[in-house]
Amino acid sequence: MVDPTFQYASEQLRRRYAEYESNRFNNNDRNRNQRAQHLIYRGDQFLQNNNVLVITYNADIHVIKNRMNEQQTSKIFIRFLCLPDFFAVAQDLNANINWNISGTCRTCPEGNMIHLGCRKGSGRHRYFYYGRTRQNVRGINRYHRTLNILAKQIIRQHFPGAYSEITRWMRFTDTVIPDMLGGSEGFCCEMVVSHNLGNEAHVDQDIADRCVSIWTVGAGTHENPEGSYFLLPYLTCEVGKKQYKGIVVKLRQGCGIEWNGRFIFHASTSPSNPSAVINGNYFGFTKV
Repeated sequence: MVDPTFQYASEQLRRRYAEYESNRFNNNDRNRNQRAQHLIYRGDQFLQNNNVLVITYNADIHVIKNRMNEQQTSKIFIRFLCLPDFFAVAQDLNANINWNISGTCRTCPEGNMIHLGCRKGSGRHRYFYYGRTRQNVRGINRYHRTLNILAKQIIRQHFPGAYSEITRWMRFTDTVIPDMLGGSEGFCCEMVVSHNLGNEAHVDQDIADRCVSIWTVGAGTHENPEGSYFLLPYLTCEVGKKQYKGIVVKLRQGCGIEWNGRFIFHASTSPSNPSAVINGNYFGFTKV
């Protein structure tokens, strides 16, 4: 799979290319139904109007990156997991967050997120909680701690590359896992929980080479909610002599993905049913 954006050397140029492609895609004549605000996608429409490869099974994707006349490779690992303890805690966590209260969460083009953890800078550790105000700590509860503890064994077993990369960076920077994320029992120092997230195709700056997200559904939501996808819109591939422009992963209860968010453009779409709930549970490390 070749991502054409890798020919651009800097993060700024990649983002500019992504915005250009998103604008062109959302406004061209053959796809007038795809004119979402803020350059976000509609999952089911994206599948109907484009020749994309849909993944609903465990898969390893080998990505070829052509950049500055040099060919580099990366991998994306997709696993559909049965994790009853993790599911139960994630459901309790999200049920205890009032996603509608101003200041509790950071709003996104669609949905919300809570970002919490700690980083080391200027010789000391700085704990953070990024809600809309970046100060309000409502929404942090014991479930975040338990979820990060459960994630340690899950990611070590199913996503060993991400486990090694994230723990290596934490050792290298002498970063500790805060008690609110389990201390030494927890997996990593940084966690993001999202709620029905829909966003633009983007890359994440300054993160480690590997990160993991595991999706879970809310109480009363079917384990396979319609319209929820993880999009890799700029990847192209050929399977069985058929060419595809774009790859999407169908999000459902227990879908876990490991990827390099610094180099591979990605996005997610929210459920088409407004009463459905799907939550992303992200584990990673930011270098600065």
